[in-house]
Amino acid sequence: MADELPFEIFIRETERLFETAKLKDEFEYVCALINFNGMVDPRALSHIHESRDLFFQMVELIEKSNNSHEQIRLLLLLYCHIFEMDEFYNIIGNMLRISLGERYGVMLYNSPTLTKELKPANKLDKLKSLAKKAGFELKIDGMTKRVVSLRDYILPLTQSTVNIAGHFFNLLRSSRLDYKENKIVIGRLEPKGVKIEIKGHPERGLSGFQTVIE
Repeated sequence: MADELPFEIFIRETERLFETAKLKDEFEYVCALINFNGMVDPRALSHIHESRDLFFQMVELIEKSNNSHEQIRLLLLLYCHIFEMDEFYNIIGNMLRISLGERYGVMLYNSPTLTKELKPANKLDKLKSLAKKAGFELKIDGMTKRVVSLRDYILPLTQSTVNIAGHFFNLLRSSRLDYKENKIVIGRLEPKGVKIEIKGHPERGLSGFQTVIE
């Protein structure tokens, strides 16, 4: 494992993370999978679907291009979008919290109630701290350089980040599709717990949840 690349570590550890969170508390895990952001405040809308579509459309453009400079330019643009994507940090952060036995946090790192706006670097620091506490190896290195090579530094860096984001979206999708039918679980909405019906579908997978009225 010492020779693993950062994106290979990310793939292995996020798959283990999702499995751990699901076993720890499936209701909280489902909240993280759908990036549940409340039901009223329009500021709580999730942009995960738009980000996913943009990501794969950009990847398609990059793969079709025969110009290396154009490819790097598009990779850099996509790289910037990935690091500004709130949902990436919120979902990974919540999966780490759930694996530690904590509750799901709505708009974990971009809530309008935060007294100080968190920048991507701050969110990465929080993820690294949580990952260490939860026993996960999410390798994220920050460094500053004055001069870098497009071919030897920028290209590998952006490609690795795009690989990480692609796996994140694919894992999120496959995890949702695992829910082929409705399922009853217990959610920590009250001290004694509440029965929750997770909504699944044979083709569309996870669509949401509702409390069970008895």
